[in-house]
Amino acid sequence: MPSSSQQGPPSSLPVPPQADDVQIAKELVSSLDMLATLPTGEPVRFQYQRWVDKVTLTDRSRGLVVEERAPRVEVVAVRLETY
Repeated sequence: MPSSSQQGPPSSLPVPPQADDVQIAKELVSSLDMLATLPTGEPVRFQYQRWVDKVTLTDRSRGLVVEERAPRVEVVAVRLETY
């Protein structure tokens, strides 16, 4: 009986994909400006944007395409304004 240190790795382990092509994209879904009031009473304008990030990985030797889409929201204070 061989010892465990002499055994090689199991042959049934999956081989990770080898990417022939990787594409990364982002798509703006919607955008709007909002006006809010700070606790001090000063108005501030925010820009709200909804994005979809997309990553596509292709392994042509296996006929494999993996696509991942993830929604994302950005809210950025644009500037303080006096009205």
